[in-house]
This record gives sequence, C-alpha cells and structure tokens, in this order.
Amino acid sequence: MSSQFDQYAKNYNDVVDSALSATGEGKDYFAQARVRWITKQLSRLGITPKVLLDYGCGNGSNAGLLISALSLRSLIGVDVSEKSIEEARRTAPAGAVFSAPSAHVPCEEADLAYCCGVFHHIVPDQRPAALDYIFRSLKADGMFTFFEHNPWNPGTRHVMANCEFDQDAITISPTEGTRLLRAAGFEILGREFLFFFPRQLGMLRRFEPALAKVPLGGQYVVVGRKRRR
Repeated sequence: MSSQFDQYAKNYNDVVDSALSATGEGKDYFAQARVRWITKQLSRLGITPKVLLDYGCGNGSNAGLLISALSLRSLIGVDVSEKSIEEARRTAPAGAVFSAPSAHVPCEEADLAYCCGVFHHIVPDQRPAALDYIFRSLKADGMFTFFEHNPWNPGTRHVMANCEFDQDAITISPTEGTRLLRAAGFEILGREFLFFFPRQLGMLRRFEPALAKVPLGGQYVVVGRKRRR
C-alpha cells in the first residue's frame, strides 16, 4: 500500500477529482458532507470530541476541515505512505500531527476515530489488525465513524473503475463492514447510506436524509463505540 500511494502524495486530490467527475462534484464536496454528517450525529449524542484519530489520512488534505468543523484540540493522522505523511507535515494546520502507524503507539488518547475509503486498500487478512489499532487508539466509549465505498451502488463501481489507485481495491459490502467492526469489539450504534444523487439531480438531494437506510447510497458509514473487551 505504501509504494502505491507514495506516487500520489502530491497529486492525490487531482486524481480523486478526476475519478469523481461523473458525479459532477469534487473531493471537497464529499469531505464536507461527511463532516457535516459527523457533526450532526455527535450533537445528537451530546459528544464533543477533542482528539481525533484520522486513520489513513493520506496527504492530510482533510485535517483543517476536521479540526475546524469539530473544534478539535488535536488531530493525529496516520498513514502507511511515507511520501503522503511528508506532504501532510508540510501543509499541517495547527493541532495536527502526522506519522506512520508503526511510529505512533496507540494509547487510548482519541475521543473519535475517522476513516474513509481506506479499508478497501487493506488486504482482508490484515483488516482485523488495522481495526485493533484503531480500537486501542480510542478512549473507553470512544466513537468510530467508518466510511466506505458502497459496492452495491453502480455509480460507485464506475467511479472506482476509473480511479487510478482503486484498480486493485477489494470492496467491502455494508454487511461485511458492520461485521468487521463488531468482530473488532465495537458496539454498533448504527449504519447509514449517503450520496444518492449526482449534481445533475441536485434538486433531489434534500431527500437523501430520508433515504439513509436504503442500501444504495454511494458510500455508507458504520458508527461504532469502543466497549471494554
């Protein structure tokens, strides 16, 4: 995974935007929508996180958005791509620190973990270890928002087929994503589906919250809470 993403450290955003062009939107639209979703859910639960683990942070392009929108004290970004971590450090906003997972020892410091579109790049037999890393990074009762591409959505499959670094991806179904988190020790609080309509059908997006349980959104999110093993 490291050697694959090292080559995209500087132009990652451009590659993603190109793959997403069929939706009429770019990377930032989806990132902002995910953060709005998280903010709404945390408010509903009465949770105010101060430390966030961004697992698979890439070049750190979402760090500023996450820190600002969630009023974080600090963000810990980890990624196996050394070149991406170098780029993240170069552009790091105040409060953000970045490192390889091997250089950051999990110590139950995070209130919230965020992961988006990372696990389909992790080979299946290594996914439990990655989830254990996240579990050990969270405080007791810490929250985990696990976002993944939904292979049940034809549009998502089209986007992934046209993304340079998704050619070898092994997609994770919503059912499998939920199972993985539960097996890792997380209490499952819910699962929702996001991004049903492209920009061309933007007038229909106001109905997306009502479709959150319909398993056809372009992405899905599983929300877990750390519980004592």
